[in-house]
Amino acid sequence: MITSAKISANNTLYAALQDLQNDAHVAFRRDPDGLREFMIEVVKSIVSPRGSANLGIDCIEVGSNLPVIKFKAPIQSATGIAMVLQDGDLNIVDFERIDPDNYRIMIEFEGEVPRPVINLVKEVNTGEIARMKVMVPAV
Repeated sequence: MITSAKISANNTLYAALQDLQNDAHVAFRRDPDGLREFMIEVVKSIVSPRGSANLGIDCIEVGSNLPVIKFKAPIQSATGIAMVLQDGDLNIVDFERIDPDNYRIMIEFEGEVPRPVINLVKEVNTGEIARMKVMVPAV
């Protein structure tokens, strides 16, 4: 339900930005610098600036709901460089002040008990603290 509302809102915003860009092509047809300010990527960078999002990852064991510790979580967006955090002695990593984007996440576990690598994708948006509760198979 929330997902369909979000998709609808995103589509409405995108259509409005397309209209703005089309109008700008008429208004600034002889002013390329003025036109550039109305391109979707420029407008997006204004409303979703770099470093305006956060992502937290919690690892919990399926069945027992116990925290799973000793993991590292490399993340990478399509447009950025890879970042890696280690959980230390907690079952949580927090990536702060990252760019809004879609992230590929690969959770790798360490320790005496081998666990499979978990691959995920998560959308992270401006102004939101995206949290992921990752359910890890029991061993």
